[in-house]
Amino acid sequence: MGIPQHSLNPGRAVPSARDHGQEVLFEAGGTITADAIVYSSAASSGRATVVVADDDARSTSDGSLWVAIHAAASGQQVRCAKYRILNNVNTSSGAVGGSVYLSDDGGWSHVPGSYRVRVGTII
Repeated sequence: MGIPQHSLNPGRAVPSARDHGQEVLFEAGGTITADAIVYSSAASSGRATVVVADDDARSTSDGSLWVAIHAAASGQQVRCAKYRILNNVNTSSGAVGGSVYLSDDGGWSHVPGSYRVRVGTII
């Protein structure tokens, strides 16, 4: 499984478009916020676990990247998708067509982290 391609849409709805891809149910390995970029890390009680992704940790992980569809506390179930179109995101420091990267401290950034993990495009 590859890198999810998130599309950051600055305040516009995309008509007739699904806003996320295939959904999978995971167990949260820590506190997860809605729309967080997460990666699957290990199995817990027979269910794959996801934790918030960051560029530094991702470099040593064999897990795949996902987007959390909703918030979850550690140990709760969380639905994740391979991609998601995010609306009402401040993209003022980027440009339409610009790349979005996984940041060194979790989340996303217009500036690549240490390992340059591209996670999306501004649309």
